[in-house]
Amino acid sequence: MAGLKVLSALDLAKTQLYHFKAIIIAGMGLFTDAYDLFCITPVMKLIGRVYYEDQDIEESVRGVVPPSVVSITVATALIGTVFGKLVFGYCGDKCGRKRVYGFALLIMIFSSIGCGFSICKTRKCVITSLCFFRFMLGFGIGGDYPISATIMSEFANKATRGSFIATVFSMQGFGILTSSAVTMILCVIFNHASESKNTVTRTPDEADLLWRLILMFGAIPAAMTFYWRMMMPETARYTALVDQNLRQAVKDMEGVLDIPMTEITEEHDFVPMSPTYGIFSREFFWRHGQDLFACASSWFLVDVVFYSSNLFQSHVYSDLLRDPHKLNAYQQAYDVAKLQAIIAVCSTIPGYWATVIFIDRIGRVKIQMLGFLVMGLCMFAIGIPYYQYWHDHTNAGFLILYGLTFFFSNFGPNTTTFIVPAELFPARFRSTCHGISGAIGKIGAIIGSVGFLWASQSQNEKDVDKGYLKGIGMTNVLVILGGISLLGMVLTYFFTRETMGRSLEENEVEYGASNQTSFMACFGVADQTSPEHHHQTSSHVRPSISSTTSSSTTRTQLYHFKAIIIAGMGLFTDAYDLFCITPVMKLIGRIYYEGQDIDESERGTIPPSVVSITVSTALIGTVFGNLVFGYCGDRFGRKRVYGSALLIMILSSIGSGFSICRTRKCVITSLCFFRFMLGFGIGGDYPISATIMSEFANKATRGSFIATVFSMQGFGILTSSAVTMLLCGIFNRASESMNKVAQTPDGADLLWRLILTFGAIPAAMTFYWRMLMPETA
Repeated sequence: MAGLKVLSALDLAKTQLYHFKAIIIAGMGLFTDAYDLFCITPVMKLIGRVYYEDQDIEESVRGVVPPSVVSITVATALIGTVFGKLVFGYCGDKCGRKRVYGFALLIMIFSSIGCGFSICKTRKCVITSLCFFRFMLGFGIGGDYPISATIMSEFANKATRGSFIATVFSMQGFGILTSSAVTMILCVIFNHASESKNTVTRTPDEADLLWRLILMFGAIPAAMTFYWRMMMPETARYTALVDQNLRQAVKDMEGVLDIPMTEITEEHDFVPMSPTYGIFSREFFWRHGQDLFACASSWFLVDVVFYSSNLFQSHVYSDLLRDPHKLNAYQQAYDVAKLQAIIAVCSTIPGYWATVIFIDRIGRVKIQMLGFLVMGLCMFAIGIPYYQYWHDHTNAGFLILYGLTFFFSNFGPNTTTFIVPAELFPARFRSTCHGISGAIGKIGAIIGSVGFLWASQSQNEKDVDKGYLKGIGMTNVLVILGGISLLGMVLTYFFTRETMGRSLEENEVEYGASNQTSFMACFGVADQTSPEHHHQTSSHVRPSISSTTSSSTTRTQLYHFKAIIIAGMGLFTDAYDLFCITPVMKLIGRIYYEGQDIDESERGTIPPSVVSITVSTALIGTVFGNLVFGYCGDRFGRKRVYGSALLIMILSSIGSGFSICRTRKCVITSLCFFRFMLGFGIGGDYPISATIMSEFANKATRGSFIATVFSMQGFGILTSSAVTMLLCGIFNRASESMNKVAQTPDGADLLWRLILTFGAIPAAMTFYWRMLMPETA
């Protein structure tokens, strides 16, 4: 397989502009991961000041989110990551990298926005909603890990493959800096605009908007690269070796590598047959069991240690930051973000780029062993004298050791464990094995961020922090973490194979070239490959399965009906929104217009002026959408702008349901904004859907086809009524006040949001197929 010209061209290709483009596109998932991981700390500070300042909370912990809630919030994202890695890793090998790549990013975008729009007005409901969306965010991030690493490894040349994958991983550094920068900028803006900037006794209502904006901002860079992610071709290795479509692989790589097709086209359109064993077979265990164990165990151990870094946070914050009791919410969040930025610039980001520079010079194994060793030594240096010295002396020495753990985790196993699984396994198992390794790693992250945090509490019950249980003490925990680091170094030495300077196909040879494999391979026979392997890879070939385009016909075909469904979703959403807004406004009136400041005769009813503005904003957006997308459809092509219109509609429908804040003015303003954007997307969908359907249809039935697309509005009307009636019935039965009319229950605030949000579901279900539609002839 290594003899295929197209794969050899990839291995020997010079670094080109497309490589850097692929790094940016692939790195956005890692950017979002780091952004979420580092912005959640100041966000939880803000949530504590907004939702945990009630008089029913003990004064000493007032304004602080309980540790159990923080742990659950952190763990939900990590649990989602575990499932995401397993599911998307498998799907990446089964369905192709390209097909699932955009879907993972889409989940991340929606979930980041959903985290910011965590619904309801009570602390319990907000935290529950936040945890749900953080689970989904983790699911998307977990899915992005194996696919991004696999795609970058399969596009890169063998000389700089490690640097390219490490650069993708280093996008986490930009995510950390951006999270701190965004938090600090927004805190300054809100603090200057707030009337209570010199007051610490009461947190203003606007702080509830601040933390939501911080969380949502992480979706913007990811959304900006979504279109390019969908336009990326399938990797040549997957197309040629898994799909067995050599002709398509050559065609895709001609544009990517900027190489004449004649130089990478085979004389005979045949691909060597791949072995047929499965991932749960004895054959797989014989060939790749050691590699999978090495990758998974190393990732597990480094994540236990790396995610335990929050053990020091309270210690560092208490000594280096201003007293939070003398600050307002904005100043407290600002200080936390500032310290995170300093640590990132001084230790974390240099570690990433040290790996980028040296990984293809020193090698993966040596960097991983060095990182584990120094991390272990730092843990011992902090842990053994912790209570005797460091507990009362947060000086430069402590900060240097603290920074070195971050530097050598990134110039070490935190980066290499992301790289090596993308290089060791055959193409048909590559993303699955990367996903398995990463999932086991994230289990270690849960143990480190939650388990060791609670275990680090003092053995003396009097010294245990509020909200925690008695633990085994910081010294014992840090010594254990140091031992885990040294264990990682030992396992790396004995089990991890070096992949530097070798093609991906060469790395599939398990026991050849003993000087480039792990220490354990030295004890094996020169060639332990099973006889079945020799039999299967000898000379058996099969022809490439290439797709052919059938000649166009005038008969009505299945694709026409598929196009009707895809094109009709914009009209469906339009009608759904138009007819559901009336009962929604009734509900909003009963929730936000029942205050004592409203005349009793009008209480529970939205003023006509507000209703008129809410309705007209969507129509105004539709006007602009028709004009802008109509022009863009002719300028750039129907396909390029088609998915964008539906994406705006989906995001805006969700945004309408998650209209933020707790005051009527803020809710209506947010709702009007998202209805304008919804109208903009709907308006953009009108001309493109009609044009695409007219250009796909045959002349005999073209009118019927376009009319059928338009008739999808009828299903939108019926669905809006059915969803509203069904949800109202459910909420009415579940409500304790089903026979009372005096007071509207809090659950009604969730009801109208669900009604609006539901309109996005059918559109989202067709988004993938819309992106795969070809340009009209």
